[in-house]
Amino acid sequence: MERLGQSRLVVAALLALGSVGACKQKESLGVNRQTPSQACAGKPCGEACSAWSTGAVTTPDVVGYCGTDGICAAGTPSCGIDGGASAGCGKPGAATGQLTGQTITVAGQTRTYALSVPTGYSGVTPLALVLVWHGANIDGSLARTLFNLESKSNGAAIFVYPDGLAAGGWDVSSGSADFQLFEELVSSMSSSYCIDPNRIFSTGHSTGAVMTNDLGCTYGDVLRAIAPASGTPPGTGGGATCTGKVGALIAHGENDPMIPLSQGEATRDFWIAQNGCTTQTATWAPEPACVEYQGCQPDLPVVWCVHDGGHAWPSRSYGCDLDGGTCIDGGSAIWAFFSSFH
Repeated sequence: MERLGQSRLVVAALLALGSVGACKQKESLGVNRQTPSQACAGKPCGEACSAWSTGAVTTPDVVGYCGTDGICAAGTPSCGIDGGASAGCGKPGAATGQLTGQTITVAGQTRTYALSVPTGYSGVTPLALVLVWHGANIDGSLARTLFNLESKSNGAAIFVYPDGLAAGGWDVSSGSADFQLFEELVSSMSSSYCIDPNRIFSTGHSTGAVMTNDLGCTYGDVLRAIAPASGTPPGTGGGATCTGKVGALIAHGENDPMIPLSQGEATRDFWIAQNGCTTQTATWAPEPACVEYQGCQPDLPVVWCVHDGGHAWPSRSYGCDLDGGTCIDGGSAIWAFFSSFH
């Protein structure tokens, strides 16, 4: 009887060990009883995580990032509307801060640009990418100062300020060196930084607005939305045929002596037609001086902002506010527009 009792104890112990083995594929038995889903509880997609999923008490078996399913897994996280994140996610050593004099080779030619990466950049949470195109006779670094976009974004985007080859503006002809520059910059940023491919935007003033409009038409399958200020519609007289579709915020000065308001209205009408909007408008909440057209196709809004200024980036700090006219803070309005896309 004593041996039988001892045998039963051994069997019980072996059964217990079998139970341990069965549990090892689910969670550890120590104090760290953390499953891959618990490791991502309350965390956004793309945030770093670790989980003790196969029985180790002190060393996590899964080290990676949270996915849209809330599960901690090794490898690049799947984030964004279409479940995408760029190849740069998770890469260590990416430079942050205000970076000037950056270079990239396009069609055998060295091109320059300024780059702004939030100092809190983690490399695991996909950020928006905003390409900002300067007007004539200035460069990307000066556009960064004048446009004042970054201060509104609160670290939620990476900004690229390309430099043009010619003082007069950008080449918007098909296959141009400047279009190739756009392609190369998007590719380079996506491979070096953690970018949300569903939130790539373009904005610009004057010739930079012309560039932005044509990019929006040519690369509507890459860009999510655009915000041209004081530009002209895509193609000659707005007769372009576009690839894909983008949301559009159009800003223009009522007293612009260089690119008249009629060109801004033509730009507005082009995107209204492109996005299937009606002519009915409603006040746009983020900036009461702007109106949003109604009935547009889903996720393709068109916002129209007219200010009393001339041929200048819309701002409350100069120009249009001198006589009590209608002013628009371009940086705030454009970032509010871009940040509405998720």
